[in-house]
Amino acid sequence: MKQFYFLTFLTFLFFGESTYGQCEWNNNFTQFIPTSDGAILVGDPNPQVDDPNLYVVEYSTSPFNPGSGAADPNVNLVTFTNDDLADDGQYELTGLEPGTLYYITIFIFCPTAGQTSDLPTNAVNFVTLDSACPDPENISQFDPTADGFDILGSPSEIYSSYTIEVYAANNTLVQIYTFTNDDLVDGVYSATGLDPLTLYTANFYATCTDGSNTANQENAFETLANIDCPAVYYAPYYNDFGSLNDTADNVSAVDIATFEQCNILIDADEGVPEGNNADRWGVFADWNNSGNVFAISFALDPGDFQTQTNPDQLFVLGPFDFTNESNLELSWKYSSYADNIDNYSVYVSETSDYEDIISADISYSETITASTNGEFIPRSLDISNAAGGIRYISFRHHDSPNGLVIGIDDVTVGSCPMPQINFWQMEDNGVQFGGINNDQIIGYQIEYSTSEFVPGDGSANVFEFDSFPGSLDGLESDTQYYFAIRSVCGEGSYSAWEGDPDPWLTTGGYCLPIPADCSYGDGFLSFDLADISNPNSGCSPDGYGNFTEQATDLEQGGIYQLTMVTGYDEQYVSMWIDFNDDAVFSSDELVIVDEIVNTVGEPVEIEFTIPADANLGEHRLRAKTDWQIPSSDNPCGPPFSSYGETEDYTVNIVEALSTSDFNVLNLRIFPNPADTDFVTITSSVNGDKSIEVLDMNGRKVISTIITDDKLNISSLQTGFYMTKVTIDGRTSTSKLIIE
Repeated sequence: MKQFYFLTFLTFLFFGESTYGQCEWNNNFTQFIPTSDGAILVGDPNPQVDDPNLYVVEYSTSPFNPGSGAADPNVNLVTFTNDDLADDGQYELTGLEPGTLYYITIFIFCPTAGQTSDLPTNAVNFVTLDSACPDPENISQFDPTADGFDILGSPSEIYSSYTIEVYAANNTLVQIYTFTNDDLVDGVYSATGLDPLTLYTANFYATCTDGSNTANQENAFETLANIDCPAVYYAPYYNDFGSLNDTADNVSAVDIATFEQCNILIDADEGVPEGNNADRWGVFADWNNSGNVFAISFALDPGDFQTQTNPDQLFVLGPFDFTNESNLELSWKYSSYADNIDNYSVYVSETSDYEDIISADISYSETITASTNGEFIPRSLDISNAAGGIRYISFRHHDSPNGLVIGIDDVTVGSCPMPQINFWQMEDNGVQFGGINNDQIIGYQIEYSTSEFVPGDGSANVFEFDSFPGSLDGLESDTQYYFAIRSVCGEGSYSAWEGDPDPWLTTGGYCLPIPADCSYGDGFLSFDLADISNPNSGCSPDGYGNFTEQATDLEQGGIYQLTMVTGYDEQYVSMWIDFNDDAVFSSDELVIVDEIVNTVGEPVEIEFTIPADANLGEHRLRAKTDWQIPSSDNPCGPPFSSYGETEDYTVNIVEALSTSDFNVLNLRIFPNPADTDFVTITSSVNGDKSIEVLDMNGRKVISTIITDDKLNISSLQTGFYMTKVTIDGRTSTSKLIIE
C-alpha cells in the first residue's frame, strides 16, 4: 500500500500536464522506478521537448524548493534530452546511495523562451532500494603497477563478474576492464594498457549472479614508474634506497617503483590480512635525517600505530653473480625507533624461495631491544662462502609480536669495504673530510664536478688520497659541486660509489647552515622582497637555499616589506644583512628579529628598516626560520627544533632618493597628481631621459628611456611613487602621485 501511494503521488507530481506560455509540456513519462543507486524514468521522446529544450531533474537528501538547484549547493541537478530516451525509452538517474531517502522533482527548461514549465509546489521523496548485491569481501587489495594495476582476491560464487572503469584526470573514460572468477583462480587479476606515472580514478563494482550490481567504489591512484631492472647484479654493489621527490615530502616515485619492481617482496605471515598497510617492506622518508631514504618494515599497522601484526616479511635483493668473486663482505645499517623487541635476520641463499632463504647456511640474526634514536647502526657479515655462483640476499622482519619497526639502509656487497665518512665540511675554496680508516683499504678516490655525472664514467675530476682525514683544494667559492667517493683495496679492487653524486656548495667565506628539516612545510615556500621574487622556492635540500643570484636595490633608511609564505605554523623568522662584508652575520646586522608567523599557505608581510648609515654596495642577506624557537641567535647552526630553513640572497644598498636634487635638471612632471595614462616630463637639459619609477617599497616598477617628454604610466596603481630621471649623466628625483 505504501509503494502504491508513493507511485500514485509521484505520478501526479511528475506526470501531470503543464501549459506555461511558450514552454508547454504534455508529460511523456509513464513510470518512475527506484533502484539501488538512483531511479529509472520510463517514457517515449516528446516533440515538445525537442532541441534546444531540456528535461531537468533536481534531487537532494534534504527538502528543497523546486527550481532552486542552480543556486542551492545541497541540491544536485542533471539534464537530459529526447536523445537519451530514443533507444530504450528510459532515462537512468545514477550515483545515489542505496537505502537512502531522497527528494526529487522534474520539469522542462526552454532556453529560447527563457522559461521553465510549471514548477511543482514541493519536491517529493522516495527511498532508493537496498542493494541486493553486497560489496565484494573477496577482493582484498588494489595495487598500481607501471602500466595498470593488480587486483588481489579470490573467487566467490556470489558474483558473476567484476568491472573497473578507469578515468583520466579530466574525467575522460580511458578503459573498462571486466573480469570473472576464473581470472582470480591464481589470486590476482592484472590490468594493463595505462601510462606510467599517471594519475587515474577507478570506479569498481561487482555484478551478482542475479544481475544486480554493488555500489560503485571509487579509488584514485597513480601508476608506477616503468623501471628497467638489471637482470643480474655484481659486486661491488651499493643500495641507499633512493632519494626524496622534488618537493621533499616523500620518496621519489622512481625510487618507490625501483624498490617494488626490482626486489622480490615476500609476505610469509598468515596472521596479518593481506590488505594491511604493514604487510610488506617499503621505502620511507627518514624523519630524523633530512633527505635520507631507507627500507622499512612495521610490526604494527601504520594506519593506527596500535594494531600489532607480528610480521614475517622479506625483501630479497638479487640475483647476484658471484662467479668470479672470492672474498666478499656484506654490510648494512639498521635503525629502531622504540624500546620494543624486534627481530630481524639477513640471509644469503641460492634461490629466492622462502624455505630456501630461511634455511640458508649463511645468515645473521639480531634482536633489537632499544631505540637507536634515529641513528643507523652499521653491521657486517663475511659472505665469502657465497662466492662462485648465483646468490640472493634477503632481509627479514619476523617474530616480533610486540615490535614496532625495523629500518635497513646502505646495503653494500663487495670485497672492498665502503668508505666510512664521519665528517664533511665545505669551505671557501675546498672541502675538509674525515672518516674511519680500514686496514683493507689502501686509498680513496673522489670524483667531483660542477655538473651532475655518473660516477666512474670518466667525465668528472678525480682526486685520490691515502687515508682519512683529508682535504681537497682549488674549488671555486660560492659554487655548487657534485661529489662521489669510493674505496681502493688494490689493483682493480674497488668498493661501490658512495654518492649519486651528492651536491655540496662551497661557502664563499660564509658559513653553510647545518642541515635542517623543512619537509613538513617549515621555512619559506615563497620569498619576495623588492625586486627579489622567489615564489616557488619550496623546501631547499638540507634546509638551505643559495639564491644569491637574485638581487635587489635597497635604499639607506628605506622601509620595506618581506612577503613570505610558509607551510607550517610557529615559524620564528629572522633576517640579517652583512653590511660590513666580513662573512659573519652578527647581531647588529639583524633587520628582522624572531617575527612569529602563524599563517600557513598565505602571504605574510614583515616590515623592516635599512639603517640610514648602512654601507653602500652589495651585501649578502640571510633569512632563517626556526620552528617554535627563536632563530635570531643562530644564523649558521641547525634550528634548535631541527625544523626550519635558511635562504641567502643579495642586496645592493644605494643612497636614498632625495628631492633636494630637483634643480639639477630643472625637472617638471605634470599633471601631478595624475589620473591619465601619460605624464609630461620636461627639463632644461636636452637629451634622452633614462627614467626609473619606484614604489614606496623601493620596488622598481618602471625602467625605460624616452626620447621625448611623454612617459606611459598606465601600468601604475593608485599611490605615491618616486621618479628618478637621468639626462647626460645628471640625475634628479621627484615625487609622483597617481590618483
